[in-house]
Amino acid sequence: MEAMKRHWIEYTEKWIPSPVSYWVHIEADGSDWWSAQFFQPPLPFPVPDKGFATFWIECDGVMFQFASLDELRACIDILSRKLLPTTIRLAQDRGGNVGPSRHWLSKLPLQAKPWRYREKAVKYLARSLADFEREVFGISPTTARAKRVDSAQRLHKMKRKRTSVRRRSRR
Repeated sequence: MEAMKRHWIEYTEKWIPSPVSYWVHIEADGSDWWSAQFFQPPLPFPVPDKGFATFWIECDGVMFQFASLDELRACIDILSRKLLPTTIRLAQDRGGNVGPSRHWLSKLPLQAKPWRYREKAVKYLARSLADFEREVFGISPTTARAKRVDSAQRLHKMKRKRTSVRRRSRR
């Protein structure tokens, strides 16, 4: 039996957060997440004449849903690590008042957690990301790769900044 892999985009009139949204789009205006107006990275804009994109990926029986490509990149980053970080650590790094039991990684089915599965899934998630970027933005894989590097660098700086602020506040 052949493994089932497919990916597609659905468009809606309003932006619909995914299980990953809270963990990637960090409120940047001092409000709680649900009432915030500004986020880092920013929430996605609607695609002209289509609406807001929801990105779906099915990989060997596991369904992934993303409300932005930044979320998909963050998922690839975490799942590509040979040793998965704990959700306690991820929740602490994120800050806020949502506990580790509500992190998207703790909601991931058990079959998606072994390295053997993740190794294959990450390749398919990355290929899906390239297809989504091409479809939504008309971006070539080379341009998309440069944008991913820039986005990853911004995310890394933001995480370092949050960690240093948290360390200072503990003193």
